Amino acid sequence: MRETMEILSDPTMLMRVRAGRAAVASGDVVALEEPSGGLPPTSGGGWRAALTGPVARELAQCDEPSASAVRELLRALAARPTERGRALGMGLVGVWSAHGESQRVLYAMHEGQRLVTVLSVDDR
Repeated sequence: MRETMEILSDPTMLMRVRAGRAAVASGDVVALEEPSGGLPPTSGGGWRAALTGPVARELAQCDEPSASAVRELLRALAARPTERGRALGMGLVGVWSAHGESQRVLYAMHEGQRLVTVLSVDDR
């Protein structure tokens, strides 16, 4: 509840979640396996993972230590999205949050497709 309230009260964070959802709705999504996503294929029999276009473009502009930390967190999400993160509520129903060393990843799960879509990556 506390994290949900934090995100809902931060206009920038809320805008990033809305932009992520809009990107998904418009098909602006990059699978992790695609070279343009800048990430290696996920391993194991977990879920498939994808980035919204805005997240993929931001990640391509990050310095290497930050990008590596995000890639590691994304691989963990693809392996076990429900165990690695937690569901948010209220105005963020359907959005999950996971934390790395210095990043917070907000994502949506599409269970029928076994797909995790990263909506936003933020420093925390």
